[in-house]
Amino acid sequence: MSAVVLVVEFVPREGRARELEAALVGAVPAVHAEDGCVLYALHRDAAGTMVLVEKWESRDDLERHAGGLR
Repeated sequence: MSAVVLVVEFVPREGRARELEAALVGAVPAVHAEDGCVLYALHRDAAGTMVLVEKWESRDDLERHAGGLR
């Protein structure tokens, strides 16, 4: 199987950017420890939009990760 890459854009509600960023950054160590995680990185622009870039070794790895979010 080939790698799976996701690019997820978050536009936080007014006044909630710090809360969102803290939640996403807080998840990074645990996600990096998951089997198949190649990359899980958060980026933020000056306007406050956040982009999460994820790379997984396979679709199965991504689906296992997503299943843990429910």
